Amino acid sequence: MTTERWHPIQIAAARTGLTQHAIRAWERRYGAVTPRRTPTNRRLYSDSDVNRLRLLYRVTQAGWSVGQVAHLPTDELGLLLETSEDARGLTKAPADSPGPRPLLEQALRDIKNLDSGALETLLYRAEADLGPSSVIDAVIAPLIHEVGEGWREGRLRIAHEHLASGAIRTYLSNVRLERKVPSGAPSLVCATPAGQWHELGALMAAAVAALEGWHVTYLGPNLPAEEIVTAARTVKARVVALSIVYPNDDPMMLPALRKLRKTLPAETAVVAGGQAAADYEAALREIGAVLVADMPSWRAELERRHGRRPTTPARRVSPSS
Repeated sequence: MTTERWHPIQIAAARTGLTQHAIRAWERRYGAVTPRRTPTNRRLYSDSDVNRLRLLYRVTQAGWSVGQVAHLPTDELGLLLETSEDARGLTKAPADSPGPRPLLEQALRDIKNLDSGALETLLYRAEADLGPSSVIDAVIAPLIHEVGEGWREGRLRIAHEHLASGAIRTYLSNVRLERKVPSGAPSLVCATPAGQWHELGALMAAAVAALEGWHVTYLGPNLPAEEIVTAARTVKARVVALSIVYPNDDPMMLPALRKLRKTLPAETAVVAGGQAAADYEAALREIGAVLVADMPSWRAELERRHGRRPTTPARRVSPSS
């Protein structure tokens, strides 16, 4: 008879893809698992608990709310993943958990009311229902777009944009920092190039990479090529991820990208995304970079370079002849 091992919450998070916050919320709100407690009240999770949490996370990735499936036995969760026809028969919007659109609308109301506390609470509650990856895809990414459009059209003020950015930055940073990955995981450096000051796209990319099991070194916005290269060499990065949002016509971008590629190790890939990345397609093609259009294609690229089978192809920008 095999004796189950017991793990602290940091290990459970690393092995399931969940943040520690989500695990605690799923326990408290849905009774997803019942961990053992040490004499000092620290949580310990059995191998069975970790397996169940991993299955629950994968089910939420497939589109269901944890509030709907947390009561299912573990073997039924496995069957749900294996049997696509049965899975499609479930309702994806249970009464106790709002879908992404209502969450997005509430987030916009919180921003208009300049209520940063309510916005941060909403993001963590959404994570408890949907899982962190779904929050990034279905709430944060469209929220950033809506806030940007609202500011450009005069419906929102600079104060609204700054408040939203602060709350989103805090949430994404916590997701990244809470995710503990194995010591042998591949390394990735994430930044925005010099002249690029908008960092929320880079923060999203960094959080997604951490959730996908990468060691992430996040450098922030407006980094000269030599600083990115130094960091990449130091951590032996397999990938350098660049977020390019604004401006979309910087004449210094091409020389910066050329310098980056020339001084990076040959085996280090450059992957670029963001609202303005496509405007620099010629420059990215010249250095042999990979252009990703959205977070699903970013995940697919991470999976491919991590050695896992991708589900959504990234757009390749081949070197020009």
